[in-house]
Amino acid sequence: MDSNRKVALFEKGLEQGAAITVPGPDGEHRATFTLEQFLAWAEDETGYWTREYGCTREQLADWYERGGGGGGKGPGPRCIATTRQRRRCKKTIEGHSECRSFAEFVQLDNIGGYCIVHEGHVLLKPLSGRR
Repeated sequence: MDSNRKVALFEKGLEQGAAITVPGPDGEHRATFTLEQFLAWAEDETGYWTREYGCTREQLADWYERGGGGGGKGPGPRCIATTRQRRRCKKTIEGHSECRSFAEFVQLDNIGGYCIVHEGHVLLKPLSGRR
């Protein structure tokens, strides 16, 4: 979203009692922002949401890349196994093919788990930096 649209959004929110609707990980997010919060969001949307949800930029990018963010249900977290090509497996964790919200996605992704293919393979290691 460009900066002119962000300024217009905030001005509109001020006219309506400072409640502003902005795009967020779960679709439209309606909240009463302080000027400081709004400026933090306007300057770095990704950084704002990572602080709000306690997630990483990678988790947020993965959520959007796999179809989350439109409201309603989103994708499940990915398997934490590393493939032979040293990449993270693209399959979802067994039993969690979709999440009700981005907060649920982050919680399950932080716990970690394996897909049906990698489940039980104890020699596989999660990607470095995983919680």
